[in-house]
Amino acid sequence: FVAPQIYITGNYGGSFEIGATVTLPKTFFADVLDPTAACYLTVTKPNGEIATDVTGKELKNVAPEEIYGLALAESGTYGVSYTATDAGGNVATRSYSLKAEDRVAPELSFGGEWKDGVLQETYVFPQIVAKDNLGGAVRIRIMIADPNGTVTILKDGVRAVKFAVAGKHVITVAAIDESGNVTSVRIEVNVRG
Repeated sequence: FVAPQIYITGNYGGSFEIGATVTLPKTFFADVLDPTAACYLTVTKPNGEIATDVTGKELKNVAPEEIYGLALAESGTYGVSYTATDAGGNVATRSYSLKAEDRVAPELSFGGEWKDGVLQETYVFPQIVAKDNLGGAVRIRIMIADPNGTVTILKDGVRAVKFAVAGKHVITVAAIDESGNVTSVRIEVNVRG
């Protein structure tokens, strides 16, 4: 026996920015031997819960011939699945994913000026402030290149150094959010001997 056929119209699936609203395309189904075949659409959020459309309608076993707007409010993969059955017990399924991604780099600023340093004296960095657009954790990485080309990557949380070489040092401060988006700033600090 032949299972029902499911036809998804237009473009579907793919990656989108978190917060985007996606229109789920109309989907049709047919069974040449059973005019009473049925098809249902279910959408799950990244945490596995049933999603709702923009009007608040729960998208669990709903008619796929309708058009639904889905707000991708959470980071991760949304599952869109269709199940069609006929009177003979034949089942057809189709599915695709919608990936909601954070594509916005964190903001990075400093609570003070980067001043010149003095050889072998403790140099304290100005306050480093990083904010994520989704309110998630932001990791700060600091790298220092001295005039001889030696690069030092500071351990997490280190915000002061003693320069061992006089001359121009290039300090790179990078802010990395949980999605891997990066913002970096290069600062030149002159160290007097």
